Amino acid sequence: MNKMQRMMRLLRMYDAFKMALLLGMLAAVLAGICVRYAVRYAHSLAQQTEYVCMFTGSQSTALEKTGMMQEITAYSPQCTKLLETDSGSVEVVLLSAQYLSDCFGIEAGGASHTVWMNQAALSLVSRNDTRAAQMTCRLDGEETELNAALSDSLPDDLPFAVMYGSAAQLRDADRIRVRMNRKERNAEKLLLEAGLSFADTAQIQAAAYEEKLLLVRLRFGLLSVLLSALGSAAFCLLGKQKAAQDRE
Repeated sequence: MNKMQRMMRLLRMYDAFKMALLLGMLAAVLAGICVRYAVRYAHSLAQQTEYVCMFTGSQSTALEKTGMMQEITAYSPQCTKLLETDSGSVEVVLLSAQYLSDCFGIEAGGASHTVWMNQAALSLVSRNDTRAAQMTCRLDGEETELNAALSDSLPDDLPFAVMYGSAAQLRDADRIRVRMNRKERNAEKLLLEAGLSFADTAQIQAAAYEEKLLLVRLRFGLLSVLLSALGSAAFCLLGKQKAAQDRE
């Protein structure tokens, strides 16, 4: 009798071996889920992260301090305008040409009449499915003509639209947008050193909660793998003992 036949015979005769097999399969499935969670967590730590910040004092001083932070790889004053069409509306973020190029690969070149959008934002204000279209819209209540371009490099989790902001437009901006090459656990402390603080604490707390929830799932999954593997080993040992007793 070969090993496979012997194994099938033991499975038919003893429920302990059936339980050992089921728990072993469960451990394998849970291990696969844990690997997926671990990859997601590692990816979230390694990805570039943007923060919208408030500052104290003058904008020029805040920008000077921000530029001295090694952890910050790009920064720009930020202001917003409301873009409205007959289809809907979206908030447009005005940023410097350097920031648009460094972070999103958008070469604005002073193109003050072009708005770059992700798919979610474009769907809100246009019924046109093409990647580029001219639209008549209202920008902060003023009717204007804009070129709308779909950009795959923009964040795609929420509707997001950007435009080039001139130095004059950004001079009075009350926000600074910064980018870090990876997620810093002490990002709040680092930003405080530059005189910055999170503008949207609710969003930051939500992101921290998602990260914490992912870690809890990973730990629970690893514990489940361990318990399933131990249970499988215990039932396998019990099955061997019963088989040995029957042979006697």
